[in-house]
Amino acid sequence: MRRWGWVAVAALAAGMALGQTVTDPAGLPAEVRNSGAGNATGALACSVDPIKPALNFSFRFQAGYVFRAPLDVYEGAGHHWDVVLRVTPEGGQAVYLKDSLKVTGRAGAEGEVRGEFLVGEGRYRVEWSLLDDLGRVCRKQWELEARAGRNEKVLMPPGTVGDLSWRAPGGGKLRAEAYPRRVTVILNAALPATSRRENSGGAPVGFPGTRGTVGSAPVPRGVEEEGGPVARQWATLVSMVGAVVERLEGTALRMVVINLDQQRELFRQEGFGREGMNRVAHSADGLEQWAVDYRVLRNPAGAWELLAGVIDREMHAPEPSDAVVLMGLPWWTGEKMPASFPAAGGNGPRFFYLQYRTGRAVGYTDDEWGAQNPRGRRGGGAQQPTPATVSGQLADALAAGLRRLKGKTFAIYQPGDLSKAIREIETGGK
Repeated sequence: MRRWGWVAVAALAAGMALGQTVTDPAGLPAEVRNSGAGNATGALACSVDPIKPALNFSFRFQAGYVFRAPLDVYEGAGHHWDVVLRVTPEGGQAVYLKDSLKVTGRAGAEGEVRGEFLVGEGRYRVEWSLLDDLGRVCRKQWELEARAGRNEKVLMPPGTVGDLSWRAPGGGKLRAEAYPRRVTVILNAALPATSRRENSGGAPVGFPGTRGTVGSAPVPRGVEEEGGPVARQWATLVSMVGAVVERLEGTALRMVVINLDQQRELFRQEGFGREGMNRVAHSADGLEQWAVDYRVLRNPAGAWELLAGVIDREMHAPEPSDAVVLMGLPWWTGEKMPASFPAAGGNGPRFFYLQYRTGRAVGYTDDEWGAQNPRGRRGGGAQQPTPATVSGQLADALAAGLRRLKGKTFAIYQPGDLSKAIREIETGGK
């Protein structure tokens, strides 16, 4: 199993993603409203790594951070962290973003949390504060600059700060098209292992070597991008969801988040819209969702069971969707698809898979990976190495499921690929 590093090492016991929400500073505690001042009872030992702004699949600059804090300083459940950012554009007014997270103590464990927010082009000052329920504070300040390339378009005004639900004034117009009227988006929140902490031995956690499920493509040991590769990949997946939701504005959307590693459904909402994007970002939160349960280890076919159950539910829904869109990183497995897995038939929904491909694998230089894959380049980088190139027994379960359903898989490297895929979804794959 790909996540055994969480159980064996237990260096990071939580991997969580925050979706910041714009808030009124008047309701914030002075300890976090006045960055660097206040009446905190003490300092909380934590580290914060900023993530530089990058243009996402919704053509907004998505910035963020990763912070780590000990969990063994808390006893039991019932604790919480309040995270507040004051983001000030150069020459403009500060915008406050806030989020809260439940915390459960765990001996010898450290929590890792990722947060994201949106900005337009320009320079900004970020003042970050965390306040726990015991009155302890951790703070960090940094500068960031968002700058578009010559041919890049940005759909957010310069000097603007927003949360993940931000939309342009006057946006949100209903679609005039009759098809598709109903769409279901199924996001697989399973993410690749990183060798930085999950695995102290040097080899990528879960890389082929044992039979059974191995999960998402692992990240080789070596160079990591700022904020960590997993933070970037999750942020990108969230932005892809945002782009799909925005393009299909006016369609009846059902949003489902699953985790094939954990063999569980994390989130489901009918009538989903951009205002729910922070909940999607939160869907991967929580200690238990990121530590492999022993029952998962004992049931290697459980991921197929979860995927089959979610798809079967869509095919037999009282009001079935016109289109079902699966999204995520390739999820590799050595377990054979069960014969009972749903197959295409009748007048059910059309199925699409937006397979996010991350480009050159983190940990390889262009020369190193290019030498191994001279034809693997796409969009300025090399194709991500996959376990399938090492062991012919492995396959992407989502892609295999789509073949069974006679659906269509799109490899998504850059915004243009996503835009093309959405156009086909809008026309029913025609």
